[in-house]
Amino acid sequence: IISLDFILNTIAKVADINSDIPSISQPEVKRNRVKELLASHHSLFILDNYESLLSDPTEEQKVSLFLESLPIGSLRDEEISYIRVLITTREISTGLRTLPVDNVELQKLSLEDSVELMKSRTPERLRLTSPEISAKRTKVLAGSSLTTP
Repeated sequence: IISLDFILNTIAKVADINSDIPSISQPEVKRNRVKELLASHHSLFILDNYESLLSDPTEEQKVSLFLESLPIGSLRDEEISYIRVLITTREISTGLRTLPVDNVELQKLSLEDSVELMKSRTPERLRLTSPEISAKRTKVLAGSSLTTP
């Protein structure tokens, strides 16, 4: 089940496999530690299948409030170290509508069109080459981080 606690624990484990954040039982302390962790790096936070949260309105509200509390910035604010957020969903909740993000509704895109869309929305200085992507590829499996060559 997806919950704010699961999301916070996953962020902490991906950022630092030895993180003590997952053991924190106080929700406010855990949220603040994760926000500090995200803000201390150039961060891209990807939340896939957000619609899975909609079956539990209380949990969805917790997640949307957490997202709203993040210093989210657009790619136009290149000098400022904001957290970048990418959320995929088939349904947009009221909580998501209030976030200061670009809402891009997509139908079905080919692989080539998907790559072009991402390139068009990424400043040149942030684009990775294929060898860089291969060298830094990280897979998250069941909350664990596994770096692949």
